[in-house]
Amino acid sequence: MTDLHTFSQHLGLTNRLAGRQRRAILKRILVALCAGLAIFCALQAFLEPRAQTQVLLTRRDIPRGTHIKADMLKEVQLPVSPVFATVLSHPQDAIGLVATIDLEAGQPITKASLSYMPRLPQNSTSVRINLASAPEALLPGQFVKLVASAGCAQSTPDQTAHNAEHKPSGCIISSSALIMALPNKDQGTSGISSALLDKTPQHYTTFALPVQDAVTILSLPPETAIVAVHIDN
Repeated sequence: MTDLHTFSQHLGLTNRLAGRQRRAILKRILVALCAGLAIFCALQAFLEPRAQTQVLLTRRDIPRGTHIKADMLKEVQLPVSPVFATVLSHPQDAIGLVATIDLEAGQPITKASLSYMPRLPQNSTSVRINLASAPEALLPGQFVKLVASAGCAQSTPDQTAHNAEHKPSGCIISSSALIMALPNKDQGTSGISSALLDKTPQHYTTFALPVQDAVTILSLPPETAIVAVHIDN
């Protein structure tokens, strides 16, 4: 009886060990299956084709005020994203426009970063002026007043009545000047200079003016400081 009892205990212990081993093996199989399924799902998500959209990027740095040309642009295909909702897609959407901000190489070009080049109004001429005021706050298409530090008193009576208002803050030499283009590093040195040293690099803003206003400005002494004052259109 003792031997039978001992044999029964040994058999029960063996069965429990076998059961534990089977459960451990089954657990490892389930873990392996779950890991394999996770890897499969990840690969499917990675390999599954995603919708693409065409995005317009800059090939190089484009300074503010530059006219956009075809060789400044490149097209790339990127996954569809809400981030590109305001980004231009085709070069023809940007060529001929003016950059209103500094654009870095490889930067997506948005609608807000470009502006149309204004047309020269009838009976107007364009003059490039090196402003004493900072042109960074200006945009093509805006109208401004041009105020000189001095010089209007040298105009004829008719010119003075038409173009200038003498005030303690300066002399208004044009009451409605249209900004055509912003300063560009590649511009030359023609036009009237503000009160800057001759050796200082010249950066000119182009304005459309009535002919008489342009003549008045070009008649000012070269050292005359000119500032642009924003007005409501």
